[in-house]
Amino acid sequence: MSADLKKIEEEAFSLPAPERAHLAMSLIESLDNQEDANADALWLEEAER
Repeated sequence: MSADLKKIEEEAFSLPAPERAHLAMSLIESLDNQEDANADALWLEEAER
């Protein structure tokens, strides 16, 4: 883990719970918005099994 990431993590843990929850949701949403180019093929393969 980089020093920058460690510092950000420490600062995030010092936030009040509602702010940590908001930050967590924002981070999760940022990951959910990424499109996986292989997702359709993987779902099709799963459906065929």
